[in-house]
Amino acid sequence: MDKKELLDQIELILDAKIRPALAMHAGNIQIVDFDEKKGILSVKLEGTCDGCGFADETLYGFVEEELLTNLPDIKAVVPLT
Repeated sequence: MDKKELLDQIELILDAKIRPALAMHAGNIQIVDFDEKKGILSVKLEGTCDGCGFADETLYGFVEEELLTNLPDIKAVVPLT
């Protein structure tokens, strides 16, 4: 899958599963970059998710798990602050 297709798939998952859950807490997530060689997706948590005490749990236990389960090209999700 090329980078554009992968980013489109990521956006679909974010829109369908992740953003609605974050929006319930006045938060959001944006893609910042994807390193194809390393399989690392850089994201920015926004709204109340940015700086929240549960941000790491949300990012790694929810966002990363969901994306890694559905898109094997992604090896890790990392936050940009």
